[in-house]
Amino acid sequence: MNHSGRDNSPASEVELVELLTSVLGDPGGRIRLPIGDDAAVISVKRGKDLIFTTDSYVEGVHFCADWGNYKEIGYRSMAGALSDVAAMSGQPVAALVSLGLPFIPEARLLESLYSGFDRCARQFGCSIAGGETVSTNADLMITIAVIGEVKKDLALTRSGAAPGDIICVTGKLGRNAAALRCLQSSSGNEPVVSRMRNVFFGPRPRISESEYLSRKMDVSSMIDLSDGLSTDLGHIAARSNVGAVLYEEALPVAEEALEVSKLMGEGTLDYALYGGEDYELLFTIRGGMNEAIKKEFSNKFGIALTVVGEVIESGLFIEGPNKVRTALVPGGFDHLKRRSS
Repeated sequence: MNHSGRDNSPASEVELVELLTSVLGDPGGRIRLPIGDDAAVISVKRGKDLIFTTDSYVEGVHFCADWGNYKEIGYRSMAGALSDVAAMSGQPVAALVSLGLPFIPEARLLESLYSGFDRCARQFGCSIAGGETVSTNADLMITIAVIGEVKKDLALTRSGAAPGDIICVTGKLGRNAAALRCLQSSSGNEPVVSRMRNVFFGPRPRISESEYLSRKMDVSSMIDLSDGLSTDLGHIAARSNVGAVLYEEALPVAEEALEVSKLMGEGTLDYALYGGEDYELLFTIRGGMNEAIKKEFSNKFGIALTVVGEVIESGLFIEGPNKVRTALVPGGFDHLKRRSS
């Protein structure tokens, strides 16, 4: 995309604030003092704990600009940030968006990007309260900080799982891995690429779903699937000081993963185990699955709850169709893992 235009670019920080104010409008919600001052002011409710989280998205690492438009990039980035609040059974309240721009931004680009941020945020009851824009010598970088809230002392965490708990996921696995693989490929199958592009830019943080599960079930731990099932299950096991076994035959593999893995001649199981950014919920339950609640959940949210394993004393394993257990090696995305040059 062309980033070189200056004629339609904000000429000062004041003009930038005016532009963003016109795009975002009245933030509403709990924002008492929005964009335009040194900091935002947000009202706090009694009986609640605050949740603070931040996520960053870098062009060339998390997305490529030519895969979609800036409204889609904004939406996807905000969805990923809000998913961290969902992982703790919280409700997002406000977001701060900071941009590192390697070019002089045109007004239409900023309008598109912030429209995407705002559309996603408002969909889940969140308001954009401010942020920062700076120039960089690198690619486009988006950092989103989210403030959420949860009933006092009821935030779900990665710790708390115990041997005997069952392991569950919402929805299906491997959708984003399939979409990413397809977008990165030069297969030329345009109908498939077009559908996968919609998948990639349309993730949905499970805000309402996590709140429902925390009320209806005895959830002992929870995480969102951002780094991949194998890696995120490892996070729960490490923080809870337990082990886990997954049942290969029970994994709810997405239709997109089946289709794209076949098209690429690759193993479907890898998409489900190691593909990140599905933003589904991975959680453990004490006492087994309540089938009535499972059915109610599916009817209410239009996605399934699936039991995919159990918590054990130690070790990470996957159990194949022959009931033989083999070691499960976490293989999802890790930003700090050294990469070959």
